[in-house]
Amino acid sequence: MSAPVPQPLARRAPQEVGISPDALETLARRLQDDGLDPHALLVARGEEVVYETAWAPYRLDRPALVYSASKTFTSLAIGYLADEGRLSLDDAAGDLLAVPDAPAISVRHLLTMNSGHSAEQIERFGEDPLELLRVAPAHTPGTHFAYNSPATHALSAIVTAVSGEPLTRYLRPRLLDPLGIGDRWMSSYGGIEHGASGYHLTVEDLARTAAMLGAGGVFGGVQVAPAWYVEELSRPWSVTAEFDGPVSEETRSTTGRSATATSAGGRGTGSGWTARPGSSAS
Repeated sequence: MSAPVPQPLARRAPQEVGISPDALETLARRLQDDGLDPHALLVARGEEVVYETAWAPYRLDRPALVYSASKTFTSLAIGYLADEGRLSLDDAAGDLLAVPDAPAISVRHLLTMNSGHSAEQIERFGEDPLELLRVAPAHTPGTHFAYNSPATHALSAIVTAVSGEPLTRYLRPRLLDPLGIGDRWMSSYGGIEHGASGYHLTVEDLARTAAMLGAGGVFGGVQVAPAWYVEELSRPWSVTAEFDGPVSEETRSTTGRSATATSAGGRGTGSGWTARPGSSAS
């Protein structure tokens, strides 16, 4: 069954909410002039859009690959399962996925990219979402952060194992429909929706999600995501000032160069991505 046709977010002039239109135009020009290959830009205050633009061939109304922003949706699916009492964040991932003799890696370790695997190990993991749980990590789980897309792929496998549904189908009545996100799709790897990348969304879809997270899980006056889990998402878990992890998929595809990155200004990373109350940008 098709998803309901979403109603667009309200639009307001930026000056009506205290934002300079000239500053927004300057930002858009800088994104383009600095060679950052921008796809789209949307600025919102709460649930009201004050600025939006897209760069050809991308369009505001056409879903496009959002790369690692996909991880947020996988994390939220785990939050719903925990809120429904169908798993605990401290459950052993190997038990949930029936991997014999798996390392002592919990769901929380996967969410916070603290499985203990080194960057070199992560680079060698293939498309099988269970491979990470068959390899002993170089560090004790919970003691070492490394950017880890295979961990999020394993989380997508957990969603399917526990719920009996692919990630997107599980999220449809809980998150996507309440946020007004229409028919969307995620690429699969190893027979499981990738979870770490692969979602095709519009920039307004991301803005709706950011507004909801920035409001403690509330959207349109309704508690869409569990407030306790949004709080878990929002707090730092690991020091990431010294980055350890493979080059991101989006870095490879857009620049062809090696790069490193930090999360939360080098202070830490939480269980996914979120926005602070007051404003959101996608």
